[in-house]
Amino acid sequence: MERTYTEDLITNALNTLTDGLRDFDEYDGPKLKRAISLIYGGALLAVKERIRRANPDAIYTDPSRRFTLDFKGCLKQLPLVAGVELSLDDRQVLKDAQQLRNRIEHNEFSFEIPVVLDLLSRLTGMLYSFMRDHLGVHIDQRVDAYTAHRLKDVAVIASRLDQDFFAAWMRRAAPYFDLSDDELDSLREGDGEPYHPKHNPAPEELYECRECSNESVHIEYPDIAICTDLECKEVYAIRPCEKCGAMAYNGRMFCDECLADMERYRDD
Repeated sequence: MERTYTEDLITNALNTLTDGLRDFDEYDGPKLKRAISLIYGGALLAVKERIRRANPDAIYTDPSRRFTLDFKGCLKQLPLVAGVELSLDDRQVLKDAQQLRNRIEHNEFSFEIPVVLDLLSRLTGMLYSFMRDHLGVHIDQRVDAYTAHRLKDVAVIASRLDQDFFAAWMRRAAPYFDLSDDELDSLREGDGEPYHPKHNPAPEELYECRECSNESVHIEYPDIAICTDLECKEVYAIRPCEKCGAMAYNGRMFCDECLADMERYRDD
């Protein structure tokens, strides 16, 4: 009986992805938790493989070759060593997955299942394209039939959830697309009372609009916001930022400020 089992880097990436897809279940929180960690791990291994093909020494951080690049190191070395520049969307989906994986592995956590399903769909799509374009590997041809089927399931389920969410959101948001100027003024003014520590400790707060850049966005429902500027009137789908709890537009996991912080961290 063999006493040693070995996988090269690309096989490790494919097997880790396979384990994650086999665990995937849209109705099972613990399985989704495991899937996000495994599929993110498979993506990071695939990035390391692309770096290794350009320079086998570049994936290591010490002369003894005991330690390999972490997430930040991979994103820095990929363009420098392999000449591969990930798109902003691809970098963002990796960051979203890393942030969620870290919360799962290092602290108590909670997640919204539709948000995680959407993230898994974006992550597997990014990984499929990356391995095809930069490694010459077609995932669906390198895994068993069941895993290939589960790969398609992720995209189909996320697409269905997106459609269901958008249809329900549009029903709730429809009245706000046709508000009169007087109604918008009323939303902007709120109760009209200034801040007072006792009588009005939480006055109406308006947020910056991404379209007109004015501090004019009023939150009407947990997932609906409307710009009260009479020349703009933009209506947004919103949700709390996963990192700081502030407003994140159009169903994204992170707000603009946290995204900017992540970009600055990447460039340091």
